[in-house]
Amino acid sequence: LLSMMHGAIPVNTQFDIDPTKERQSVQEVYNQIIEDYEFAYANLKNRGPRAGAVNKWTAAGLLVKVHTYLASMKSNGLTDFGFSLNSFAWVDVQSSYGKAVTISADLIANSGYKLTSKYDYLFRENTKAAQNEEVLLSAEGSSDATQSVITIVINNFCPQGAANIGGGSVWTRPTGELYRTYNSRDFRFSHNVSGNLNPNTSPIITIDGIRYYQPVPLPSVNSAIMSVGKFRLRDGVGKSTAAFASGISFPLLRYADILLLRAEALFFTGDEVGARAMLSQVRSRAVIEPSTVNDLNTAYFKSNFVDELLDERSRELCFEFWRRFDLARFNVYDKKIKALNPSQTFAAYNRDVVLLQQNWKPEKVWFPIPLQQIDLNPNLKQNPGY
Repeated sequence: LLSMMHGAIPVNTQFDIDPTKERQSVQEVYNQIIEDYEFAYANLKNRGPRAGAVNKWTAAGLLVKVHTYLASMKSNGLTDFGFSLNSFAWVDVQSSYGKAVTISADLIANSGYKLTSKYDYLFRENTKAAQNEEVLLSAEGSSDATQSVITIVINNFCPQGAANIGGGSVWTRPTGELYRTYNSRDFRFSHNVSGNLNPNTSPIITIDGIRYYQPVPLPSVNSAIMSVGKFRLRDGVGKSTAAFASGISFPLLRYADILLLRAEALFFTGDEVGARAMLSQVRSRAVIEPSTVNDLNTAYFKSNFVDELLDERSRELCFEFWRRFDLARFNVYDKKIKALNPSQTFAAYNRDVVLLQQNWKPEKVWFPIPLQQIDLNPNLKQNPGY
């Protein structure tokens, strides 16, 4: 992730790190990353000793992630803005996509991971068993009551509401563009883009003995109660931690992501039929009966497969931190930001995109090297535009 954000970075392979080391090219960075992941893929066990521990299939999934990233960065011509260390000209696109196809096939056939049956169980505090079926790597929340754990989830990615009923501070709000990406027959729609939590009107559901307040229905995209609803915190009554604290686990790599990356790799190695079958497999969990997955396939179809793929990745993985990198590696970040509708009549919180558009520059697709790091190591060259 550090290289996906900043590009070229120093590579250290010894314990005695050189604090004055210069940034090394992304080619050197990814050669080392791939070497490390391949070693882990070949040598780790099928499962780690505890929750959150990496294993053979974590490494396999990360290899799929890396190879699709490299291939898309090369083939879509994301510019290095004159900073050659950030160039991907060295990547062999077909080889990278071919490796992604091979490794993802092994993972699907042999890892034991799968799409867990209920999408929302991936994002609740107490449904760890379902998460373990699908999540290859996660940031595990602590269950230690003495830690008063609070994660970014409660500030950003929970429905608006009081902490004692599982609500969050809603620093992040959905855009109308995300809202309009979904079809009403898609379960992910009302789960990921929700109303708020109201102690008087929110229905309550119980999962394995744990109560959750459900968001009230969202009346429209223009409603001020529109919230990110993806992560769901339990009712604060009976919690061993403070109501504001959360032991929720944040997924960093999911089986669904692997299926979508495989779809990408299959498409770019000539198998569009197989690629679309992967999209269909991901959607099959989300369809609301009596509709069928074919209904969603029809509703979501785009003749430009990459456009459809990026939409599907957004519908499935929104608020899991992959959107920025997806837009960057397909070189559409600038286009998407310029296309955002800043009108509040388009969506309640789209007024906030005005500041984003005013401050956006194409070279900001790369993050800056923090000034603090440059002060510590003057040999670090800044990315262009900062």
